[in-house]
Amino acid sequence: MAEYEKAGVTMVDEKTYYYQGQLVNIFLDIRKEGSFYTLNMNPKGTVNIKIVRDAKNKITGVSYMTEAEVIELLRDMDDPDDKTGVAIIPVDFKTVAAGETIFLGEYTLSDGDEILYDISAKTGNRMKVFFAKDNQEDVAYWSVNNLRQPGEPLECIADFTVGPPATMPGTYKLYLQAPEGALGTVRGSVSIVSADAF
Repeated sequence: MAEYEKAGVTMVDEKTYYYQGQLVNIFLDIRKEGSFYTLNMNPKGTVNIKIVRDAKNKITGVSYMTEAEVIELLRDMDDPDDKTGVAIIPVDFKTVAAGETIFLGEYTLSDGDEILYDISAKTGNRMKVFFAKDNQEDVAYWSVNNLRQPGEPLECIADFTVGPPATMPGTYKLYLQAPEGALGTVRGSVSIVSADAF
């Protein structure tokens, strides 16, 4: 990891990277031959970076990923033919009516899978994201129910790991809810990372 540190990237643990003092959201390092790469996603991060290497695979610097690069990366990860074991569920709603619950799909979760929430709402006071069993919407799993604090954005940012004793593997439905007043410009994603993705 000393190689990364020389380029200005500090690795706290395998999930936490900092670049120039900023917590990294997407960290991407692809070797030239393409046979090995490092990808890390931290929903609490604010910057997306990629490692720049020369023809001999030596690190020459770090660059910020463009919005187009991020979209392409997420699209590749969400490709059903891709076996990386990472599913990205995009969230993009202009409005969510007060009291409305939006169904975001059904997913089979296994022990050790990681669930990452990274969703924000420009307007509104409370937002809830959760999974539930079929016909059991009143019992929420991996739930984040956040109330806007004065002067702060309304966000649901969290990560969970599937497994006992709190939760069991199985098929769950994913929901986004506006429990207290309408929400406006709701954007972000939910990521499901398979336990054997990397």
